[in-house]
Amino acid sequence: TGATKDPEVEGPGRPADPTRPPPSEASKRRKVTTKNHGRWIRDQVMDWATDGGTIRRLYNDNLKRAQIPVPDLDEQERVVSVLDAFDALVNGLSVGLPAELTARRQQYEFYRDRLLTFDEVAS
Repeated sequence: TGATKDPEVEGPGRPADPTRPPPSEASKRRKVTTKNHGRWIRDQVMDWATDGGTIRRLYNDNLKRAQIPVPDLDEQERVVSVLDAFDALVNGLSVGLPAELTARRQQYEFYRDRLLTFDEVAS
């Protein structure tokens, strides 16, 4: 492709070069944590799509004109860590909470049956 790669930005398969000076502040700001940005882009695609009759289309020109806000890398990492913690909490609740409720229900039924089961009184 005709894309040029920034020599200051490391990428997949491009190990750090110990002889190279540390990246400049400008190149640090250009880095993106794709985990969170992918979510944002996915949410925006439908807004960028244009109606072409009954079929929505996404044109390259629309994408080229789109301005994607990119906070600095520290802020991106902070946002991702908050979202990851929330995701872990939600998944923990959706898996752990039903199991806990089932266990408590069984425990309730066990003690209810023990408390409400009486021996027959001989007459």
